[in-house]
Amino acid sequence: MKKNLFITTFFILLVLVGSARKEVTLPSWSALSQVQIKEFIKQEKISPLAVENIDKITILLSDKGGKYHVSVNKEGEFQIWEKPLSGNNGYSLPVSLEHHVNIDPDISSIAYTTVIINDQNILKDAYKVQVNYSDNGVKNKMIKNSKAVIIPYENLNAGPNLTKIFDKKGNVIYKNPY
Repeated sequence: MKKNLFITTFFILLVLVGSARKEVTLPSWSALSQVQIKEFIKQEKISPLAVENIDKITILLSDKGGKYHVSVNKEGEFQIWEKPLSGNNGYSLPVSLEHHVNIDPDISSIAYTTVIINDQNILKDAYKVQVNYSDNGVKNKMIKNSKAVIIPYENLNAGPNLTKIFDKKGNVIYKNPY
């Protein structure tokens, strides 16, 4: 009898403790919409060189140097995962090339290459950027009224090994091994 009472009491306590425990869930993040991008740009007082949504993250290349990684939750609140460290733009080379890999199991794992054209002579004729990657992949991106592009790449383990910039006629106007 005491054994049955103990088992019954234990079972009731287990049910009560289990139902009282609050389920904790991580916020659901997503990339910013066009309206949210405009709001974020106004909030941060920046003029981005390029903007790209990759999976759950919006990447903005800052005109002052560096980059922002931003997501938004269901309530419309911004989460800045990465922010430029300084106001120094650091864009002194004719063409600045960087490859970025961001691995975060809670948000998103992404890889991308940024190309920023600082030389006005290259920029005035630039039409398309082509990046060749170490896994033999090739990505092309059109230059659209901007001096910079963000090129997403699916393979987190591959990096760029050659970058070319073409004019409208298909002539290579810049070539740089990475």
